[in-house]
Amino acid sequence: MMQLGDKWFHVIVSPVFDEKGILIRFMHVITEITEHKFSEKALEESETLFRKLFQAHAAVKIIIDPDTGNIVDANRAAEEYYGGTA
Repeated sequence: MMQLGDKWFHVIVSPVFDEKGILIRFMHVITEITEHKFSEKALEESETLFRKLFQAHAAVKIIIDPDTGNIVDANRAAEEYYGGTA
């Protein structure tokens, strides 16, 4: 990936050889991924905010995997109430 100004690009470069194995050119594909990068950054910010709110909330919060019944995560209040670490 590379950034030029305020735009982001994904670049793939592949060498092309002739039948004797001599490099004759490079093929390249350039895809503009600016929207993807902005979405990625927004998701990271949202996850950070969720993590802060989840951990700091005074109510006991536990996330349980519905398929296995295993505890996936628990906040500090749950740790204090039930003991142990999440």
